[in-house]
Order: sequence, then structure tokens, then C-alpha cells
Amino acid sequence: MMTPLDIQNKVFNKGTFGYKKEEVDAFMEEVLSNYETLYKSYNESKEKISSLSKMVESYKGMEETMKNTLIVAQQSAEQLTKAAKTEAESILGEANQKSHEIISKATQRIEELNSEYEMLKKQTRSFMLKTKAEFEVQIKNLEKAQGEFEE
Repeated sequence: MMTPLDIQNKVFNKGTFGYKKEEVDAFMEEVLSNYETLYKSYNESKEKISSLSKMVESYKGMEETMKNTLIVAQQSAEQLTKAAKTEAESILGEANQKSHEIISKATQRIEELNSEYEMLKKQTRSFMLKTKAEFEVQIKNLEKAQGEFEE
């Protein structure tokens, strides 16, 4: 690509019936000015495109990193959820087992206490019957002694 300096340094050969030097120089100045503006704009655009391309690449890298991070986070969340469910199931299983054991022991203890209660009731009845029988014997003995005493 031609630079503004190339245009500025361009020298034309003179011919016998050439163009008017003042008009060519004026035109060259105008072309040089316009070309210089375009050339600067082109270089600025080129630099801007390069900079933007680098930014796009950087953003693509960040996007890829974010995607990977999101995937890892999602996998971690799934693993944590599975682990939590497994632990919850395990805790529930243990709690159910312990509750059944507690209920079983409580039921057994109730049966033992009921059995003991029934045995105490029988012993109390037996004691009362024996005591009543002894009192009846004593009453008969007292009545007999009273009868002998009154005679």
C-alpha cells in the first residue's frame, strides 16, 4: 500500500507539452491531504480491529472458562445432592431402626410390668385370703375360748 510520504515524494518527468506544474502540485497536495487522512483512518481502524479481535478472543476464553466453571458447579451440585439424599436415606433408615427398637423394648417392658402387676395382684389376693383364713381361725378360737370362759 502506498503511504502519504510516497505520494509527497513522487516526482513526475517533464515533457515538452506537460501539464501545468501549479495545477499538478495543487492537485497532489489535495490528494496527499485526503490520502493522509484515509491512511491514518485506515491504520487506526486496523489497530482498533486488532484490539477488538484480541478482546473477542479474551471474551471467548472467559466464556469457555465460565462454561467449564458452570459445568463443574453443576456437577458438584448434583454430587452434593446425591450425597445429601444418600445421607438422608441412611439417617432415616437408622432412625426407623432405632424407633422400632425403642418401640419393641417399650412393648416388652409394658408386658413385663403387666405380668409383674398380675403377679402382685395374685400375691395380694393370696395374702388377703390367708390373712382372712387366719383371722377366721383366730375368731373361732376366741369364740371357743369365750364360750369356755362363760361356762
